[in-house]
Amino acid sequence: MSERFAFAPDLLAGQTALVTGGGTGLGKEIALVLAAAGADVWLAARRRDVLEAAAAELRAATGRRIEVATVNIRERDAVEALAGEVTRRGDRIDVLINNAGGQFPVRARDLKAKGWHAVV
Repeated sequence: MSERFAFAPDLLAGQTALVTGGGTGLGKEIALVLAAAGADVWLAARRRDVLEAAAAELRAATGRRIEVATVNIRERDAVEALAGEVTRRGDRIDVLINNAGGQFPVRARDLKAKGWHAVV
């Protein structure tokens, strides 16, 4: 694994990371690097099946503890519940990667307030 990752395997030892949008794409890759650097990782996204598959892959690749949480980040109550679940399970969030979001194929100047809130 050391040939694949630039960070020391104990750089984030004892820390917990939360990655939104962590089930696929860039979020999953970020989670992989964090776990390879020694962090335990929470993956959060809307689809449980995708999260479970990503978690299994990350556990196999890194041997780290990978937790999953189904959450829609557009819902404030769901985000607060996620934070509560993390702390109830005895973790604290040391590293937060706000990766989840949506995209709209419009020019920035044409993005409406509703679209802005959905993305940001």
